[in-house]
Amino acid sequence: MASSLEATTLGDAAFVIRPLPEVVFRAGAIAETPARVRQLDGRRVLVVTDPGVAAAGLSDRLTELINADGLDVSVFDGVEPNPTLANVTSGSEAAGGSDGLVIVALGGGSSMDCAKAIAMDLVNEGPIRGYCIAASLGETGTIDPATAAPQHQPTSAVPLIAIPTTSGTASETNGSGVLTDESENRKIFISNPLVRPAVSLLDAELTLGLPPYPTATCGMDALTHATEAFTSNRVTPYSDAIALQAIRLVGQWLPTAVNDGANLEARAQLLLGSHLAGVAFGIAGLGMCHALGHPLSAVLHQAHGQTLTTMLPHVMGFNMPERTSRYAAVAEALGAADASDDEATNARAAIGAVEAMAERVGIARSISEMGGSSDHLPELVHQAMSDVTMLANPRPASSDDVRALYLAAF
Repeated sequence: MASSLEATTLGDAAFVIRPLPEVVFRAGAIAETPARVRQLDGRRVLVVTDPGVAAAGLSDRLTELINADGLDVSVFDGVEPNPTLANVTSGSEAAGGSDGLVIVALGGGSSMDCAKAIAMDLVNEGPIRGYCIAASLGETGTIDPATAAPQHQPTSAVPLIAIPTTSGTASETNGSGVLTDESENRKIFISNPLVRPAVSLLDAELTLGLPPYPTATCGMDALTHATEAFTSNRVTPYSDAIALQAIRLVGQWLPTAVNDGANLEARAQLLLGSHLAGVAFGIAGLGMCHALGHPLSAVLHQAHGQTLTTMLPHVMGFNMPERTSRYAAVAEALGAADASDDEATNARAAIGAVEAMAERVGIARSISEMGGSSDHLPELVHQAMSDVTMLANPRPASSDDVRALYLAAF
């Protein structure tokens, strides 16, 4: 039988949509960068990117466009895969001050998240750590609400333009970012509308050179975003429609993009699906898969999308009692539902479809295959329980639940 989502009363459906960045979605959109910088009253540009993007020649292409328009430009290409507070400090030093500056983030989520932190760091007093969210556990073993906010609020930020070169994080849609506090080896977060990009240039041509593995991990990141946004405890009819379309697009086009990286249609559809997933989770939040994935990235130094891929089927199984009808709809969006089956069967088919997708794109890995051991469990559980994305999960989880999920993923 086809899935039927639970009825929603008007009160339950109340929501507020914050302004989104202006979005340009077309091949060749990178050429608009100089004009967009001038619209923001910029006279100088700092391009924030990573060594891989620089080696691919994309930062050179961008700086040539900016120089040809008569603007000064410098490049900071030291962003690490899981950007650190030290990366932010180095990027701020490379900026040479904030006067007349516009930051252009060129790359995946790491570059965009680091750029947001630099935009904040340049014009606010004190270390950037004080503007980040680093929640801790209270006496009940759950997140202490008092720590689910930064110590300080920024008063301004340098204007930012986002140009993604991957299809996964959707950091171009929002004012949030994930950093690594290397002193504690844990993920911390920034979240403020001041660092939301003024404009996002979605140019699928820039994603053509991405190798299969990051294409796969980024694509599964997008699928996780959309799935968690569709099943969180903050769902709305608005985000539901966007999340389901994101699931459809990623499910249909990710295998093609992995197997035929030069297929511009697949790259464009995947980029759009990633962007839509970001819009959806910006409204409805994420959930426990991200809470469990973040520590794996920090402790085992693995790609964010890889850790989510490993944990997503297990988290879906845990949340199943609370979200059966919604997982049945996920199965339908992935083309895995059977109209003759009941919702519970189709919901389980959604888990099977996610596992099959991970196999198909070559990133089905256990925690042990990523270098994890039982020695890591106490730290992983502690970090997961204090991760703010846990707050939007539809089913409350104890530390024992989290430990069991990690063990299942070993």
